[in-house]
Amino acid sequence: MGRENDVLAALLDAPDGVSGEMLAEQLGISRNGVWKAVQKLRKAGYAVDGATNRGYRLRQTGDRLTEPLLRAQPGLADWDLLVLDRVDSTNTYAKQLALRGFARRTAILADAQTGGRGRLGRRFVSPPGSGLYMSLLFRPRGGTADAVRGTTFAAVAAVRAIARFCETPAQIKWVNDLYMNGKKICGILTEAGTSLETGELDYMVIGIGINVRHTEFPPELREIAGTIEDLSGAVIPRAALAAAILEELGDPETGFGRDYMDEYRARSMILGCPVSVLAGDSPYDAVAVEIDDDAALIVEADGVRRRIAAGEVSIRKGREPC
Repeated sequence: MGRENDVLAALLDAPDGVSGEMLAEQLGISRNGVWKAVQKLRKAGYAVDGATNRGYRLRQTGDRLTEPLLRAQPGLADWDLLVLDRVDSTNTYAKQLALRGFARRTAILADAQTGGRGRLGRRFVSPPGSGLYMSLLFRPRGGTADAVRGTTFAAVAAVRAIARFCETPAQIKWVNDLYMNGKKICGILTEAGTSLETGELDYMVIGIGINVRHTEFPPELREIAGTIEDLSGAVIPRAALAAAILEELGDPETGFGRDYMDEYRARSMILGCPVSVLAGDSPYDAVAVEIDDDAALIVEADGVRRRIAAGEVSIRKGREPC
């Protein structure tokens, strides 16, 4: 968007309306330019009222993702924002920015992804108009251990943000998924680049994909995936949810610490559950008994406890809820 973005931002700042003459003066364009921008906003689905002698007023925004709508939310002053209509993957886009030298913390959001990715190379279905697809790029000042804890920290931030708008609780499935009423609503994918010279983290990207509004999933996902709207009845504006997550994350560049891990454990949906563990070549059954302060899962099988720092764990079928 061009001038219409500027007009949209001005309308958001004037909820009672503003004249075309004032908009033209404020933005340094002609009144005809204002009119053309308003027509583009209307074509994009924004409800802009306009009448002679009364000016323009934004009646409703719909559930849209634009930079002006995001900037209208509190708590985003410390983030650069890039809002895209469509992208292959926000994580891939963020890593490309990192390699080009972007230094400030940046949130990249897209209305749709054509190649959304999850852990272990899985596809993350990302249709337009229904989900929040966001990647956070920053330069961490902590050590490489933060790459491990980034996913768990983001999971807690996302759960807290959802709870602001929704009474139905979200739970965390180790290590990177959020569930609601037994169905997956969110996946988190953390990626990082390391300096070959120092061995320290050069950048980190945390990708968060949340199924927010009603959508039709492919047949193979209908028993697994759900949306917040369908599972709870809550209709959450995606821009407001994005802003809430960024606010909950605070300043990730300073490191994640361990204080949040008690909340991560309290939100867990697998502790105490019989699980199937895929770590290495030999899957086995166990019971999930603990998550340590470094976000590793402790499982017990045949009286022996094992520490799982990476891998795939699922609750054994027929044992939900445990």
